[in-house]
Amino acid sequence: MILSVSLMFIGCSRKNYNFSDSAEIFKTREGKEIPFSTLSENTLVLIFSYECGYSLFNTKLFNGIKSNCKNKNVNFVAFTEISKDVSFAKYPQYQEYLKEDLEWDIIDNQRDFYVKNLLKEEIFPKLIYIKNGKRVLSIKGVPNDRDIEKINQIINES
Repeated sequence: MILSVSLMFIGCSRKNYNFSDSAEIFKTREGKEIPFSTLSENTLVLIFSYECGYSLFNTKLFNGIKSNCKNKNVNFVAFTEISKDVSFAKYPQYQEYLKEDLEWDIIDNQRDFYVKNLLKEEIFPKLIYIKNGKRVLSIKGVPNDRDIEKINQIINES
């Protein structure tokens, strides 16, 4: 329990993210355009890998975090290093583990972006809640029940 609490708060430094000046636009795999500046606002970012068991086995949990959010002004954006299709072409034996895909805005093939701008170390999965350009919450690994309560509390206060 102490370990999970410490992991949750290790990344809670108030690091600033100033993406508001950028005119760059990300495109989700569905073609939805997400302005780079959105990430500075009220956004829960998920760093996710289709080649990481912890990510794959917890897709339902991440979807639950989104569906349980009462604050409808929160953006849910997932960045992946490679797309699901590419990963499953390499590892077809794991397709059964992802019958349910993420219901977030998924932006594939963005490893360079998230390593440069969001991570101090590459860990999957990772949740980062950014509000008004500041990192408010950071959770490394799979969130436990207490972490999820904290996420809901912080997001729903926004």
